[in-house]
Amino acid sequence: MKSADISLTGKIIGLIILTVLIVGGATFASAFYFISKGYDEQAEKEVALTSKMIQANVDGLKEKGERDRGLIRRQAGRSSGRREEGHGRSAGDLQDAHGK
Repeated sequence: MKSADISLTGKIIGLIILTVLIVGGATFASAFYFISKGYDEQAEKEVALTSKMIQANVDGLKEKGERDRGLIRRQAGRSSGRREEGHGRSAGDLQDAHGK
């Protein structure tokens, strides 16, 4: 067994290297954990905020679509009245065109 033939200086240097590796690995692991935990929390907040913004945008578009649909229905109701022969315009459109 040659391992017993290692000098005291060699054993001390080996222990120092082992200690540096263990402490460095533990430091890296704990720093990585806490930094990634912070990034994960920030990412969750941003995803939630983005989701709320998109939902608000969709709701706004939905309200606008309902409002526009109502305007189209009212316009269609007015234009579905009696039409003048040969012109393709309703009596209401002719009155609007003449300012009455």
